Amino acid sequence: MAISWRERFTIFLLFFALGAVWMGVMPLWQGPDEPAHFSYVQYMEYHPLPPAQVVVAAGKSPWQFSPSAAELASINDTERNVILSNPEVPLAITPRDRQQALSNVARISRNPGANSAGSQNYVAIYPPLYYQPIAWLLRVLHVTDVTAQAYGARLVTAIWLGIAGIVWDIVMSFAVRLARVRIGLTLGFALLVPTFQMLGGVISNDMAADTASLAIFAATLWALKRPARLASGWVAVGYGVLAGLSIWTKEEAYIVLLVAIPFVIYQLWASLPEIYQRVMWLLKASIPAALIAGPWLLLTWARYHSLLPPLTYQGLGSDPRNLSWLIHSELLNGSFERNLMVVQTTFGIDFPWWAPWHNAMGIYNALMGMWVVLIGSGLVVGRFRQDRWLSLTLIAVGVFILWVVEWQYTQATGASFLQGRYFFFLLGPVSWIGVQGLLRAPGWVRSLLVLIGFGLTVAVLNHTLWRYYHASLFSFLLGKVVMFTPNWVYSVSRLALVILIGSAFWLGTQMLKTQITETDSQ
Repeated sequence: MAISWRERFTIFLLFFALGAVWMGVMPLWQGPDEPAHFSYVQYMEYHPLPPAQVVVAAGKSPWQFSPSAAELASINDTERNVILSNPEVPLAITPRDRQQALSNVARISRNPGANSAGSQNYVAIYPPLYYQPIAWLLRVLHVTDVTAQAYGARLVTAIWLGIAGIVWDIVMSFAVRLARVRIGLTLGFALLVPTFQMLGGVISNDMAADTASLAIFAATLWALKRPARLASGWVAVGYGVLAGLSIWTKEEAYIVLLVAIPFVIYQLWASLPEIYQRVMWLLKASIPAALIAGPWLLLTWARYHSLLPPLTYQGLGSDPRNLSWLIHSELLNGSFERNLMVVQTTFGIDFPWWAPWHNAMGIYNALMGMWVVLIGSGLVVGRFRQDRWLSLTLIAVGVFILWVVEWQYTQATGASFLQGRYFFFLLGPVSWIGVQGLLRAPGWVRSLLVLIGFGLTVAVLNHTLWRYYHASLFSFLLGKVVMFTPNWVYSVSRLALVILIGSAFWLGTQMLKTQITETDSQ
């Protein structure tokens, strides 16, 4: 069904607001690998090609990056390393501390060469699609203050999250016709995964990859649901452009592309009876895909003699692990599974910079159970069609590949590779299966999904503020928390929180009054 521009703007605003809230709540440099990601941005300000990863033996390479002098000053002045060394101790910032830190970083940023980052960077394995536009934007706007640069990069990430919301809403539109129900369910799924929101408020290329993964899934659903329109040459070009751009994001999107292509080709063969038409369609798709993806693939091959860059290994030097250890200590370990798929998807990653509630295993079990019920209900209702086979294949292949990489990683280093956020490229197929069951449920069940997600998000935001500042979300809303944050960021974040609170309750009440009688997926 067609989605109006008003509906697209609404969902963009809601998802952008999620990112904007986290942009203000999460202290600078506390996102996963955030200093290294920002160093990549600064490197691209002054160099035409992305940095190259130094390839060394597994277990011998510490996770190094070469920050600029200004970034290093900001890292020190905002007490990032103090937090890492003392994870249980909150920041105690006075207004004077805040002003001195921001002024010092601004002063150092004005020095010649202070914003020039070095080439050594352990996130250099990633394509520059996320980093290069931010670098161009900073240069065009003549932004030199590292604090402003970093929060500008976070703002761009929030825009990525807004775009992801639009694409996710397109996925839901193939099943839900009523706009308020569709938008409510899309937002509800995002609210149930706070780590996904957090990644939309920090400097990280994860959001670019997750957006690309959602877009590929949406395009494949479109091919399965609208086969009559697939024959168009412009559609072929569009698929090629999407495939090419996805190569410039992150490896998770490659997995979705790998699974999606056979489904699109299968539908193409069913829609176009003549061999000539099929060949021409594939050519029209392949040429833009090759032209767009080619430069990155050629650069990667020239540097690493492979189409995929090498993994960045941890410098732990621990003993390698075998397959038996992986199966019993991780695959069949309930504690590891719970930590990976519930704790990390709710609270980020189990590292000092974002500690979860260690005494709340009942909450974690309830969350895991809810997702199992949600997916299970979607699998048992209705008939199995191509869209469900696509979703299940994506989930199966995606999980399998991640575990194979985990096995290879543990063999080489003895360290664990997986983090919960690596599975977010599967949010499209997981939510697609889940929505099939929700559409047959009473209106109050769908409203409950939004309200539970909203409550979970508020609880995690409040916990995050308490962990870093010993302050509540209410104090943050009133502007009473002293943070190393520019005033405009604080204001935007608080306004975004007000928008989210009002929208969640309005959507919840509207969904409660709505009964679904017909869907496109039936």
